Order: sequence, then structure tokens, then C-alpha cells
Amino acid sequence: MNFNIYLDSALGEALQRLAKRRKVARNALIRQAVEDLLAKESRTEGWSDAVLSWQGEPEFPPFESHRSKLMTPTEDPLA
Repeated sequence: MNFNIYLDSALGEALQRLAKRRKVARNALIRQAVEDLLAKESRTEGWSDAVLSWQGEPEFPPFESHRSKLMTPTEDPLA
């Protein structure tokens, strides 16, 4: 898909300098920027990588270890 975008001269010049420094076409930089933006947007719909990769705190006792300290309910509150 082809389309035109308009950049002010300062932004266009900065883009041109970056493209030259990286030795890639301006279009390639713009395409990468759009891909990065879309990937970032799709990641915000779910859990972040930091949350998904978290393995827990080794010094913190497991949640289930506290179950034995709970009192048994005397009657069913929903009955």
C-alpha cells in the first residue's frame, strides 16, 4: 500500500540524517516505526512481558502455605 505523509522540515531533516547514519532508506525507517507502534499497541491489550515472565519472589512463602491457618466457616453464608 502506498500513501503520502507530510513532515515539517525539521522532522524530515532529522529522518534523513538518521537514515543516512543507519544506511537505510527513509521509507524503511518509517515502515519500522509504524511496525513498532502497532506492536506496542497490540501488547497493551494483554499482560506485559514483565508480568508474563515473572517467576515470583523466592523469599515469599507460597500462597497455599497459609491455607491451614484459615478458620473453617461455621455456616454457609450463601445458604
